[in-house]
Amino acid sequence: MELEPSSIDFTPLRDPRPFMPALPPVRVIAIDDVRLFAIAGHEVELDAFYVGLLKFERVPADAANPILARRGVSADRIVYRGENALILFEVIEVPPERPDYRPLVLEIPHYADFLEALRVEKIDFERQRGLNPGADIALLRDPSGNWISVAHRRPIM
Repeated sequence: MELEPSSIDFTPLRDPRPFMPALPPVRVIAIDDVRLFAIAGHEVELDAFYVGLLKFERVPADAANPILARRGVSADRIVYRGENALILFEVIEVPPERPDYRPLVLEIPHYADFLEALRVEKIDFERQRGLNPGADIALLRDPSGNWISVAHRRPIM
């Protein structure tokens, strides 16, 4: 279907406000940035997991990066950016002894697509359902062995 020609002369103006890119759709449930360990050689798998499946944004490892400079983070880490916090991975050769097994808790809006992607990629996970409506989480491990708890984010009405 073709549109009618406009009856007025319209030329859009350039918006003078600075461009603000959209934030990644995944929310980290933490007070501050999260620090985890990554085993050397798993960078490609970590990118596929955090950027591909969970939709985090990979922050370039650059000393002049303002996101890292504001937080005083060294440029030798693997960094992923969520809606409200960063996940900072320190790359090590041997996994450390962990004092606890608390998972990294994430909320995502694309939960059903995420579960389907886990099934397609044949990634092992445990689905836990609670008594309250909507209490449904997927518990799994990332490529470096860190525990991740992923829940569906629903808007508050």
